[in-house]
Amino acid sequence: MRRQQNPQKIKLESVKDKSTLVKLLAEEDVTVSYQKVPTASFNPNTREVVLPIWKDKSESVMDMMSLHEVGHALYTPLSLLEDGQNKKVKHSFLNVLEDVRIEKMIQDKYLGSVRVFKKAYTELLEKDFFNINGKDLSKLNLIDRINMHYKNVPDVPFDNDELEWVDKANQTKTSDDVLNLAIELQEWMKANQKDIDSDSLFESDITIPDMDKSEDESDGGNSESDDSNSSEDGDQESEDTDGDGNSDSDSDSDDEKDSDDKSDDGKSSENVESDDKQEQKIKGFSKGSGGEDFDGIEAMTDTNYQKKQYDSVDQNATEIEYLNIPKINLKEVIIDYKDVNKELSEHYSSKTQGREYNQKYMNFINKDIVKFKNEQKSTISYMVKEFEMKKAADLYKRSTVSKTGSLNMDKLHSYSYNEDIFLKMNVEPGATNHGLVMFVDWSGSMHENFYNTIKQTLNLVWFCERVNIPFEVYGFTNGYSNRDDTIKNTNIQKRKQNDIIINELRLLNMLSSRASKDEMNEGMKNIWAVANYYGMQCSQVKSHDEDDRYMYPIYVHTDYQLHSTPLNHSIVAAMDLVPKFKKDYGLQKVHTVFLTDGSSNNIDYKYEWSTQDIRPYSERVDRVTGKAIPLPDDYEGGFQPSSIRGSYHSTDKIVVIKDPITNKKWTSSKDEKNSYSHDSGFSYGGQTKILLSFLKSRVPGMSVTNFFIAGRNRKGTISKYDIGQIFGLNSWDDEEQIKKIQKEILKNNVAVCTTQAWDELYVLPGGQRLDVSNDDLSDIKPGEFKKSDLKKAFGKMSSGRKNSRPLLNKFIGMIA
Repeated sequence: MRRQQNPQKIKLESVKDKSTLVKLLAEEDVTVSYQKVPTASFNPNTREVVLPIWKDKSESVMDMMSLHEVGHALYTPLSLLEDGQNKKVKHSFLNVLEDVRIEKMIQDKYLGSVRVFKKAYTELLEKDFFNINGKDLSKLNLIDRINMHYKNVPDVPFDNDELEWVDKANQTKTSDDVLNLAIELQEWMKANQKDIDSDSLFESDITIPDMDKSEDESDGGNSESDDSNSSEDGDQESEDTDGDGNSDSDSDSDDEKDSDDKSDDGKSSENVESDDKQEQKIKGFSKGSGGEDFDGIEAMTDTNYQKKQYDSVDQNATEIEYLNIPKINLKEVIIDYKDVNKELSEHYSSKTQGREYNQKYMNFINKDIVKFKNEQKSTISYMVKEFEMKKAADLYKRSTVSKTGSLNMDKLHSYSYNEDIFLKMNVEPGATNHGLVMFVDWSGSMHENFYNTIKQTLNLVWFCERVNIPFEVYGFTNGYSNRDDTIKNTNIQKRKQNDIIINELRLLNMLSSRASKDEMNEGMKNIWAVANYYGMQCSQVKSHDEDDRYMYPIYVHTDYQLHSTPLNHSIVAAMDLVPKFKKDYGLQKVHTVFLTDGSSNNIDYKYEWSTQDIRPYSERVDRVTGKAIPLPDDYEGGFQPSSIRGSYHSTDKIVVIKDPITNKKWTSSKDEKNSYSHDSGFSYGGQTKILLSFLKSRVPGMSVTNFFIAGRNRKGTISKYDIGQIFGLNSWDDEEQIKKIQKEILKNNVAVCTTQAWDELYVLPGGQRLDVSNDDLSDIKPGEFKKSDLKKAFGKMSSGRKNSRPLLNKFIGMIA
């Protein structure tokens, strides 16, 4: 595994874009992203508002666009454009009339928005977005003049027979009203065409790449116009939002991989072509739903508005890759201690049936865990006593003396020369109640240190039991599977646009303070059996019984074997888990501890909407005939994994990560993009640093600590190179400082690093030095040792026991 390196300081910013405003106005969890796209849009599938990045960005116009898209989110059904297409209604007619309806409704709902719309349209008119400045508005056709009238253009001329249509546009209540009015108005304008020059006089000379090609190929499809087309074109925006599209990226499950490999028949091949057309339309702006020319009744002002928006886009703007912290379903990601006990107990019980050698192993486990616990009792008791003394000393130091307001009768006689005649009381502040959440690395690299790690963990758990500190111990792994087809569980998180994917993660709740006494004993036996299996493989545990016969350790349950290191994934899960733990127990202070021996796996995917065929293989291919099952006519697409790996070091993209709960964000810097270290940007160690910052912002005042097992050989020595990597030191320039750290580890069995993203990172030696010491004074014979020798031996025993339990020793320091 990759070692941790010296990080740059991670800074989170408060989100200052329109996300919070849009969520409040839309009354749902919609997101906002700024992209290098030609027009604002709302994607009804992803519930995302996309705003363009303009060269001359106006706050009032962006506010108006946000409100406009909220109107579509609240009131525009997905079927409107499709219904219009089926009834041969000009897209621009629907666009203009639906804009009138939803803008009126949003202004009625939020009265303060009236001023926003007026100010924004005044600015757009001054910048001639509709290409009407200095021109005779009477030359515009009726649909254009209706558009301008409701865009706050003063004194728009109408004939008497046209005023009825102006009024009807303002009276629409539903999308069906809009569709019916568009049909009627379109037919009326065909029958009453006037001698106007709207196409030649008002057409903008701004050219749009591939515009004609887009029209020819659109085949009645929905174009990218102002904003109301967003009901259907949102799919297109979501795929173009992050540059690559990545709609055909490698998926994160077997089913999803199959969907890429076997989509040759049915309509799936058409979807690939459809994606290309969508991207083309985003760039090309089709003028109408079918490309037909209705001889002067095209809404030219609507087309001009689109062209001007395209011209206003900052083509030099850096593309933005948006990533969101997902909401985690804790019931799916956590394997509760009751289920862990049930699965492991059934596993060991089944393996002992009719197998005498396996039964002997389990008999040994049952006796050995009791023996180990008894050996630890005296040390635990000593450290509990030390903890109580430290806590009492801290309370005394923080105590204050105050007057009670009652007279002290013993001092009343001195009232004439002494003002201090009142009774006093000693006020001690209330003690802080603590809780512990511990995440243990369940990866294959822990193999040699796993046995002693469990010893350290059990000491910490028994201490918490003695002093009534609630705790949860989780093993984080990506090796647990409760499905036949894949280790990934898509129920861990709801599929949502731009949410990073962590569905390979499982948290094995090995031990919990919620367990009864019998459940706790059962859990300790099971975890002891797992630990001894790896301990015997590494010759850390005796492999022969009392009769010197070899014991065959029972191999570990498949789901509980050591696999890989989804550390970053577990940090994301902790963002929901730790606040719930704190709330459930009413805790004032939570201590979150991660015990690891290396860097995390990468988080490589996010969810992104795709119109490709992403159905499971069973829904795409008839198992009897082997033929492809065509896509349903109403198939719209779905969310599928999209790779974000290409954005880690891309100089053409900025990565923005948002936490929707705290409204904090992290934005990549240019310096990080130019660095190709594993720890730079949002990759590997860089991911860990950034996600830890988000975790800390979720639970203010929480301590987040890492116990990092650096030595893997039997002696537990840590090389100069490893020390340099962990502490960010150069093995040549900082040789003296590295030697100093090595001496500290040799003396105290731990060294503290505070330059990482953790509050404190404790570097531990592995191998034999990770084992717990149970030294006592049994070797001292009465009368043979001097008083000074006894004092020295007792001090050595005391410090040896504490130093050999760095997890427990440092945890006491945190809470005392």
